[in-house]
Amino acid sequence: MEVSTQIRKYRQRDGYSQEDLAHRLYVSRQTISNWENSHSYPDIQTLLMMSVLFDVSLDNLVRGDMDMMKNEVLKQKNAMNFWSWTMTVAYFITAVLVGVVINFMDLWGLVIPICTFAIAFLGAIKVEKIKKTYALETYEKIVAFSEGRSTDEMPSRRGWKEVMSLVGVPLVFLIIMLLSVYLFSLI
Repeated sequence: MEVSTQIRKYRQRDGYSQEDLAHRLYVSRQTISNWENSHSYPDIQTLLMMSVLFDVSLDNLVRGDMDMMKNEVLKQKNAMNFWSWTMTVAYFITAVLVGVVINFMDLWGLVIPICTFAIAFLGAIKVEKIKKTYALETYEKIVAFSEGRSTDEMPSRRGWKEVMSLVGVPLVFLIIMLLSVYLFSLI
């Protein structure tokens, strides 16, 4: 990442220690160190503060990183979509299989829906890992800002969507499972 070298270059040019820069940006010295060693990436507000502090344009500060960010966002969104669909399909199969097992198999038949549920759970873990490992939201906001779009227009990852996924997914799973049990009991 180019921004790490840019931060170090401008910090040293202006004679700031990591501690001084951290104090001016309201972050810890360790955060500055993480940025300079490419362990993490500053958010858009901090990048804007740095561009003002260093008296350089945001474009100069993130030079070379824009294409990398666009590619990373696309790559990780594709991975998230794959694991999200894997999780959704596995949850659906699990819900249907519960009806089959209850009506036609003994207790050992539960192994199959447990395995499909494990696949769904793995998908959920992978999605969360991608969200935490890669600073996708930070990258998306920087790309949006550089393209002249408002970062406020970006879809939020929180709010009613989070509530719907926490309540809606288990509710839909339960409804499909109960329908499966009922329909397979008619056969």
